[in-house]
Amino acid sequence: MEKISEARLDLNSNLVINLDYPKLRTDNGLVLVDCYIINKNHDFENDQLYFNQLNSELEEGSFEIHAISKYGSKMVFHNMYLKSSTFPSFEFTFICLDHYSEYIFCETNIKPGALYINSIIVEGLNLKFNKSSTIKRERIMFGIDNSSTLSFQLDNTEVNFQYFNLKRKRFYNFNIGLIENTEDSNSIVLKFFGENLLPYSVYKIVRLSIKFFLSYIAGNNIIIRTESLTRDHYQYITKQYSLENLTEIYQNEFLPIYDVHFRHKNLLQDYIDTFPTYLYLDKLINLSEVVYLINQSKKVNIESGFFILLIAIEKLSYNLINSKLISLTNNFVIDNELFKSSKLKLIQKFKEVFEDQISNKEFEIFKSKINNLNTKGKTDNKIDLLLDYAEIEKSDDVNLLFPILRNIAIHEGQITTTTNDEYKNFNSLCNLINTIICNLIQYKGLRFIERKNQTNYIAKKERYKVDYRNYS
Repeated sequence: MEKISEARLDLNSNLVINLDYPKLRTDNGLVLVDCYIINKNHDFENDQLYFNQLNSELEEGSFEIHAISKYGSKMVFHNMYLKSSTFPSFEFTFICLDHYSEYIFCETNIKPGALYINSIIVEGLNLKFNKSSTIKRERIMFGIDNSSTLSFQLDNTEVNFQYFNLKRKRFYNFNIGLIENTEDSNSIVLKFFGENLLPYSVYKIVRLSIKFFLSYIAGNNIIIRTESLTRDHYQYITKQYSLENLTEIYQNEFLPIYDVHFRHKNLLQDYIDTFPTYLYLDKLINLSEVVYLINQSKKVNIESGFFILLIAIEKLSYNLINSKLISLTNNFVIDNELFKSSKLKLIQKFKEVFEDQISNKEFEIFKSKINNLNTKGKTDNKIDLLLDYAEIEKSDDVNLLFPILRNIAIHEGQITTTTNDEYKNFNSLCNLINTIICNLIQYKGLRFIERKNQTNYIAKKERYKVDYRNYS
């Protein structure tokens, strides 16, 4: 990280302390500042009292550290906390928790809406690039071109994002380069090119959706490590987030952008095209929470992962049935008008059969139950509604998962009906939830279902019933 030459600490806009010999460092992705705070009125008798008072104030909450880099850039560290302190050396270490530091490169006042995203560094996104960079030696000797190519490597990919916002009546067209980060093999750089850049004011609104949209195809709950902002096409601010590094890197086996066999299959571009739909659905049914659970299921054993994926589908079905999207499909077991016309006859018949066997109070309870019979409100019905809306065909594997394995898992803690088919059932559930996600966002690219008997089974769905362009 960049060296700092001077720094001060601001606490609740009241306490301002200059930090002596500040040193900036990172530890497992977390930003730390080491320094000394020397008692200028040095008095051996009062040193302990001074240290205790200072330590007590610093332990009360978070604060900011304002610094100047070695090259004169302003730096601001937000949400800093005291990590450790020692006496009598007066050495202090401050840590930035789940926030960011800013590198400010000029003194110009920021105008509202004037900042744009220049680039983003994302950790946890592993892909096979399809474009190469060439390293050349340019050499002219005695007027003759004696240049030569030293090497080339695949280290970048280009994607384009186009989106028309009906509400704002505005067309967005972004050219984005995904570039290998030579400083960290587990991260890549997303660089915006061209005249159209993403306004930072818009980016802040959709940042969380962008994070989990990328997390899904990455197969990890990715970290947005750095955001570089520009003003008038000049670098203006870099925000570096203080978050722990990913300890394990996984992949999305369903959309395998990391696999060399799919390098030129346009998986990434086909997926990027779905972002407007993802953004729309994320607001209505919280797709990002489901993506988080899918990726968390990879960090545990098969049984625990199975339960996590069940919870994800339950959440998705619950959110769907309580959203306005449900008006786009049928939420009733049979035609509701037919049910209404027959309901009175059903209640009357029920009364004739059981009138002498139950009290009036119990009969009223039965009547309320009858009123809800036609609504797909129970768990199995909600799952059916989700599968119908996501255009999932009922296969034998799906019928085994819901309701049979779902009920066994919830009530007995098992994920199998026979011996040694846990992995098969877990894989079926993984394929199901990935198909649901891809169908909901209307992904039209290739999907890698499985590899069996040295054969790759690949699926594709290009036509969907719902047209989200009328809504997003």
